[in-house]
Amino acid sequence: MRELTLTLVEKTIKGQSPTVVREFLIIVLLLGNLAEICYPPNHDPQSRNAERHRGTGGRCQNNCLNGIARESPDFSGPAAGDSSGGQGNGLCAGSIPVRIGGASRERVPAKSHGVLAWINHWADPKRLLQFNEFKGYWRGASHAASQFGYRLDEVRWERGCKPKRFERILLARGIEGVLIPPHHELLDWEDFDWSKFSVIRFGMSVQNPDSNLVTSDVFRATVMAIKQIHAYGYRRIGVTINEEFNERLGGNFLSGFYYVQALLKLKNPLPPLMTFLKARSADEQSRQKTVLQQWLDKCKPDAILTADVEVPIMLRELGLRIPQDLAVAGTTVLDLPGIDAGIDQHPEAIGRIAVEMLVKQINVNERGEPRDPCRILIESRWKDGNSLPSKRLA
Repeated sequence: MRELTLTLVEKTIKGQSPTVVREFLIIVLLLGNLAEICYPPNHDPQSRNAERHRGTGGRCQNNCLNGIARESPDFSGPAAGDSSGGQGNGLCAGSIPVRIGGASRERVPAKSHGVLAWINHWADPKRLLQFNEFKGYWRGASHAASQFGYRLDEVRWERGCKPKRFERILLARGIEGVLIPPHHELLDWEDFDWSKFSVIRFGMSVQNPDSNLVTSDVFRATVMAIKQIHAYGYRRIGVTINEEFNERLGGNFLSGFYYVQALLKLKNPLPPLMTFLKARSADEQSRQKTVLQQWLDKCKPDAILTADVEVPIMLRELGLRIPQDLAVAGTTVLDLPGIDAGIDQHPEAIGRIAVEMLVKQINVNERGEPRDPCRILIESRWKDGNSLPSKRLA
């Protein structure tokens, strides 16, 4: 066959002008490339499948029409008999260059119209995204979802709606992936069947389902913040945190504080102030303010790291000027009134990575509570601000 082809080529170009010969040879080469794609040498279907699953094929060794369909911007789903959604079997998946007509180009991602659910079971649902930290989670998650071809919807679980009914609502909307943001109250899922969903939690305030979760590394963030405050020249460094909140963080905040006190070899290290606000009634806040005043009089801190929204307000009500009388940093720089120095938890990165994990779980059909749940801990950074200036620059 090869000799016959060469004979035909020779007879065709004999006596032709150089331009005609050049154009004819280009056509022959293009046809050769196309034939090589459709019918590779030593074609063996079993060998081809092995290469597809290993992801080692130099070209997309599939039949031409199927390969072109997957590369088309209009292709929005798996081919017949492909249970992977066109994503996970190594066939033109990811960003594998595909050779068409001798050129290489990047794979065009398949269009998708899936929906991910952001569950909101707050008593006042509007309050959830009034916290800038949580709003950052939403922004990062929503942007990442759109990049993967999903839309992120807030789905409010109304009070009085039974968990089983809420499960049916999610299924009726075609939702496969669920994000659970932080909640102030423990959630009772009763007989909700998590085996039908992929799920990721934000943080540890929601303690079930026992799913994979993404959160900031509270222990390392606390150590980093106290070391930075110490480096700025402060020596009597205190912390305040709600006792119940610290417990729901697994004790990581106080563990970090005690560890860094020993690490820095502080003389006369200050005890933490464990606040007790729950209902936040006028009477409760009055009692808390009295306890705060007693702690300040006894410990005489020159700087504090606080996780309490109410503490900066109470300090001002007690007549203290920030930072002239007391320097203050926050465990967040987004939600404490008037406090701009402290820990930047990178909330948008937390949201983005949560969606990346969730989409991975959907793609590999990982549903419900995993056998070996994992935590992804996101590093925080220090943010300078006027509420805690450096003494060394004064």
